[in-house]
Amino acid sequence: MENLTILIVDDDELSRRLLLKVLEGCGVKNIVVAKNGSEAIEALTNAQTKINAVLSDIDMPVLDGWGFVSKIRLGAVPDYKNVPIYMMTARGSEENEQKSRYKKVNGYALKPPRKDVISKILDEILTA
Repeated sequence: MENLTILIVDDDELSRRLLLKVLEGCGVKNIVVAKNGSEAIEALTNAQTKINAVLSDIDMPVLDGWGFVSKIRLGAVPDYKNVPIYMMTARGSEENEQKSRYKKVNGYALKPPRKDVISKILDEILTA
């Protein structure tokens, strides 16, 4: 897990801190943080180290998670067109699960983040 670089995208400070703690507890040392989809695109564009995956909230101002995913999958940052993206939300719904599949998202998880769920996501990233 130490070699992974994960981008967290979430406008809520508490949610970011919780996810940071869970990722660090799973052994992830390299974590980049963005507060919305626009900042996330900027982070991917200017990444000094290869970002291996994105954990993104859905409901955010400026550019929400769905808009972010659409832009990335359409090639807004060509090197990251196929980066693994996992959506995280406090409001689970059938609609969000369907959108995740339609938008070519790699996975979908509920907040607050649980260590077992994040560990499973990290294992998927490592074996992809």
